[in-house]
Amino acid sequence: MSEIRIYVPTANDDAVDFLKLFRLYSNTLAVASNIVFDFSQCSFLRQNAVVFMGGLARSVQQRGMQVRFDVSTMRDRLKTNLSQNGFLRAFGFGIGPWAGNSARYREDVVPNADDIVEYISDQWLRDEWVSFSPRLRNAITGRIWEIFANAFEHSESEVGVVSCGQLYPRLREMCFTIADFGIGIPGKVRRFYGDPALKDSACLKWAFKRGTTTSRGTVGRGLGLDVLKEFIGLNSGRLEVFSGCGWGCIQPGGEQYTDLGSGFDGTLVNISLRCDEAYYRFKHEDDETVVF
Repeated sequence: MSEIRIYVPTANDDAVDFLKLFRLYSNTLAVASNIVFDFSQCSFLRQNAVVFMGGLARSVQQRGMQVRFDVSTMRDRLKTNLSQNGFLRAFGFGIGPWAGNSARYREDVVPNADDIVEYISDQWLRDEWVSFSPRLRNAITGRIWEIFANAFEHSESEVGVVSCGQLYPRLREMCFTIADFGIGIPGKVRRFYGDPALKDSACLKWAFKRGTTTSRGTVGRGLGLDVLKEFIGLNSGRLEVFSGCGWGCIQPGGEQYTDLGSGFDGTLVNISLRCDEAYYRFKHEDDETVVF
């Protein structure tokens, strides 16, 4: 089978960058050929783009086609970063990962809870990046694990769950991304309600709420965001969810939901936290008010 060369753009984590990634997704999966990803037009990929590229490549492979990353087209900085976080090793290049400013790239096909929880605590929420009390660290780790667990249970993703994190010292920011390439939250919610007219953004707003029991039975909705939402507000962080064409964002100013012009079949959760000198803890042992 012939190869088609797909050019990967530089991608950060602004709205325009996600739209570039979604267009890349649509263009790639529209091709019925083996794929070569060319990085000659790419100077950097943030961790959200690393996760997205990994999930996209696995999606192509699930469709019976081959994927090749043309490492010779990578600039040195990009190649070093993709080696250090283990992305290139995952795709057959025998370099990395090693200790640095990344929480290593990983792919999970099955929900190994102990391994993933250890990864969240030791790689994402490490002491040298941000300082938590042990109880708050455990609580936030548990909430992030719920995002993984929700993806395993509801996404119906054949490629499993893909994740990666990155510390940006100059920006004093650490960011983590979790993605699946399944049916997406809107598809799951519309199927549950039997209402194909529900907007993607409305489905995301529903999913941000905690689980409840309805006449249809117990619905496992919610992404485990209660303590995490409070901490993000205190920390001046941000949490975004992209699914289908919907976008939801939690930040100190509140929550926002909207429909974008394009999207992808799956769900991506992007978490950004500020790194500072504060020591974060619960206010009292008998409540869950976060202070610093």
